[in-house]
Amino acid sequence: MPLGVLKANSLQFAPALPEEKQTAIREIGFGLYEKLFLQFEYIFWSEEAQLLQYHPKDENACFQSWLNLAHYVDSPILATQHAGSRAVSLNQLSDEELVAEAMQALRAMFGAHIPDPIGFARTHWQNDPFALGSYSFQKVGMSAHARDILRAPLNRQVYFAGEACHPHWFGTVHGAWESGVWVGESIGND
Repeated sequence: MPLGVLKANSLQFAPALPEEKQTAIREIGFGLYEKLFLQFEYIFWSEEAQLLQYHPKDENACFQSWLNLAHYVDSPILATQHAGSRAVSLNQLSDEELVAEAMQALRAMFGAHIPDPIGFARTHWQNDPFALGSYSFQKVGMSAHARDILRAPLNRQVYFAGEACHPHWFGTVHGAWESGVWVGESIGND
């Protein structure tokens, strides 16, 4: 289970997890990193550019950075991301409202004449009951050993893996994968 699910106490362990593991779960930070993808009929931006930056007068404006996926794939797609408290706020928007906000930024960048998207996709990790967030982070005040404690197996019966358990590559897919490999190897050796 992702750390967000463990933090929500939506799983019941019998017997209960040891107090030090519960403390580690509480101490490790867990945040949001959401993405929005917009597909268009045609490219209206520089196809060569990999990253498009927007520097509005309002430094708190959303959608300031766009990844040009058309540079990598054969489709006119732009992607943007938002994290932290900004992601919490934007996750309150409906799909239509989120796309409209993103289009405001793109129209400020490229002009009012640009087309509406023909498709979109968004992540919504905050409201996914099987995730309840996106990634773990080093929270202020967290014990230096919290990840080690979280990663420790219980009586060789319950094993913990995932990005939140990795000592260095937390918050990443490769950290999740590597911690899973470690657990698989340790089970094979038990």
